[in-house]
Amino acid sequence: MGSSGSSESRSTGGDYSGKLYFDPEADKDIGTHYYIKDDELIEKIRGIIDINEPILEIRIYKNPLSNAQLTKFYHAFILFETKDWWWTIEKNSEGVTVQRCKYIEYVREKYRRKDRLTSVDLIKKVRGSGTVLDLIRIVYKKDLLGSKYNVLENNCQTFASIIFNNCNGDGASWYP
Repeated sequence: MGSSGSSESRSTGGDYSGKLYFDPEADKDIGTHYYIKDDELIEKIRGIIDINEPILEIRIYKNPLSNAQLTKFYHAFILFETKDWWWTIEKNSEGVTVQRCKYIEYVREKYRRKDRLTSVDLIKKVRGSGTVLDLIRIVYKKDLLGSKYNVLENNCQTFASIIFNNCNGDGASWYP
C-alpha cells in the first residue's frame, strides 16, 4: 500500500497528498473519482453523495504489508455499511481513501480498484452509529486529512482507531 518513492519518504509521509481520494463506484472498471482538499471536504462531499445515510455497521480489517512479511506490522482500515452501500475509509502515505460500491468484496478486497497485495482479516465488527456526514465531520474536526502520515505516530492504525471509536453504536473501542 504506499506510494512510490523511497521507503523513508513513505514512512514519514513525504509523498502525502493531504487530499481525500473518493471513488463513488469502486466496483466499476472505469469511472469518476475525486481528489478533495481538506478545506473543500464537507461542501464537495455534499454534492456527490447522500450525507445523511446512517452507518448501520462498522468493521476494522487488517492485512499484512507484504506477502513475505516476517514482522507483525499490518495495515488497518475501516469498512462500514449504509442502507445501499459498502464503504471503506483508510489512510496511508498516499493520503486518505474512501471507496463506495454495492458489493462488499470490491472495497474489502481492493484498494483504488486494484487487488490488495495480501489477504484481509476481520479484527472487530459492531453496530454503527451516526451518518456519513458525522464520519466526514470527524475526519475534518480531528484534522485526519490534513495531518501528515507517519508510520510510527500517525498511521493507518491510529486513523482506523479514531474512526472506529467515534462511529460505533456499541460503545466498543479498539486501540492498536
